[in-house]
Formats: sequence, C-alpha cells, structure tokens
Amino acid sequence: MLFPTKWVPKNWRICDGSVLPVDGNQAAGVVIGNISNEDVEFSLPVIDSPHSDYVYIICINGNFPDRS
Repeated sequence: MLFPTKWVPKNWRICDGSVLPVDGNQAAGVVIGNISNEDVEFSLPVIDSPHSDYVYIICINGNFPDRS
C-alpha cells in the first residue's frame, strides 16, 4: 500500500528491506514467501516509491490469509 511518510499505522512496516525475526512474524514471512523452517529472521521487500513524500508499507500482524 502506498502511504504518506509522516506516519505508519500500527502493525505496518515500510517496505525498505528491514530484517524481522520469524518469531512473532511468521505469518508475514510466509505470505512474503522468503522463510523456511530453519530461518530465524527474514527481510521485508524493498519497494521504491515514485514520490519522495510516500512509501510502500506492508501489514506484519493480522489474520493469516485463508488458502481456500
């Protein structure tokens, strides 16, 4: 989601390649698709914004998506 840089909502992170621990963030890592059972941390994607006043953000805490 493209969002203004002045404020990021609770449970959301900027898509800047930050490294997060798998513990407590497993659903986000699985949805992003870059963790395995052996991993202890994973990186958020890096998505550059077309405008300097906005950033892309991703939700890291919420309901795990249903596979159906």
